[in-house]
Formats: sequence, structure tokens, C-alpha cells
Amino acid sequence: MKFIDKNESKGTGHSITATECLEERKKPTGPIVLDIRSKDDYQKEHLVGAYSFPVDVLKEGFQQIPTYA
Repeated sequence: MKFIDKNESKGTGHSITATECLEERKKPTGPIVLDIRSKDDYQKEHLVGAYSFPVDVLKEGFQQIPTYA
């Protein structure tokens, strides 16, 4: 499994394996994981510690992302 971040406007992207993601999350300054799937999909399964921000409400809830993100 890979987690992928793609910036369509800049034509750049980044991918990370599940193992790499877990290792990064162990660090004190590890990444914040945003799960942009629907609430139903999130409730079925998600990464421990991931924040649920469905893509359709992400713009509205952007201020809720922790400031250390």
C-alpha cells in the first residue's frame, strides 16, 4: 500500500509506503495524517491517529488543522 500526495497545480507529487509512514509518525515532529475519504469510509477503517477531513468539507474545516501541521 502507498499513500500518495499529488499537487495537480504544480505537477509535483510524493508517495510513501505504509511502513515509511509509520516510521515517520514515530518521530516527535512526525506528519499529521489527514484522511480525506468519506466519513463512512473513515469509520470502517483508518490509520490510528488520522484526522477525518472529507474532501467535500476540507476547505471549510481548514482552520481546524492543528497549527503545528
